[in-house]
Amino acid sequence: GLLTDVLVSAAISQKREGKMITPMLELDDAGVVMFTDDGSCVKSSEMLKRAFDYAATRDLLISEHCEDHTLTNNFAMDECDLSMKLGLKGYPSAAEEIIVSRDISLAEYCGNRRLHLQHLSTAGSVKIVKYAKSKGLRISCEVTPHHFVLTHDLMESYDTNLKMNPPLRSNKDIEAIIEGLKDGTIDCIASDHAPHASHENDVEFEKAPCGIIGLETTLGLSLTYLYHAGHLSLMELIKKLSCNPRDIINVPLVNVSEGEKANLTIFAPDEEWIVNSNNFKSISKNMPFDGMKLKGKPKFSVNNNMVWESEL
Repeated sequence: GLLTDVLVSAAISQKREGKMITPMLELDDAGVVMFTDDGSCVKSSEMLKRAFDYAATRDLLISEHCEDHTLTNNFAMDECDLSMKLGLKGYPSAAEEIIVSRDISLAEYCGNRRLHLQHLSTAGSVKIVKYAKSKGLRISCEVTPHHFVLTHDLMESYDTNLKMNPPLRSNKDIEAIIEGLKDGTIDCIASDHAPHASHENDVEFEKAPCGIIGLETTLGLSLTYLYHAGHLSLMELIKKLSCNPRDIINVPLVNVSEGEKANLTIFAPDEEWIVNSNNFKSISKNMPFDGMKLKGKPKFSVNNNMVWESEL
């Protein structure tokens, strides 16, 4: 066994090409927890409608990376005044919001199907999801720490560790995301862990891959920028990181009581530490948080009769 429980998502379309649906019912029988083409949005509305119709037979969960690829081809950063100044191809916020709107419309049309929206990054997306939830639609969503901590202003450094999909956005977007976390519009926080070898990032900005590692810093960033900043209580933060994700994928909640099998993360909420990627277990080091001072540190993990002690 592993210290970490690994659950499997299946693709919506074969080879994630958006052309032919996967055998969803057989994959459900095999134990997958949700269906997503992940880094690829399902481009065809007809294909996504078909997926929702298949999902209806067993109330399966469809999850989407929301990006209108026709608007984002070869992007490098958020589309804004700074992208023009830096000469970098922009990714407009509308590219995310168009797909958020489309997916919610199809989920509603197909009988209020379950839909989970990945790593939202814009104020507009938060607004659309909030309205959908007010109508009783079964929509859930997540955000990443880098989208409530970092803004596109940092791109002047041309640091390839700042290249994300979706890209870093504006202060206005961060404010909306934090408000969405506070009012329950945003259900959970996900690391969107995306390791890359150092030589992959040691290229011109436009050619660098998107994404950063996040497993080691998610808890520290969330405690520092949400709990210690006064936006969420400790219990609210734990729900976003632990309980709500389990609810969304229909995995039983962990019961912390005598006689139960231990599955715990033990952390020191007030301990300060400096992020040092040299201490990470990850072979990849691609992230922009090196040297950052955080407040709140993971200490131990206990699961599957194993104990891990933090070396961060």
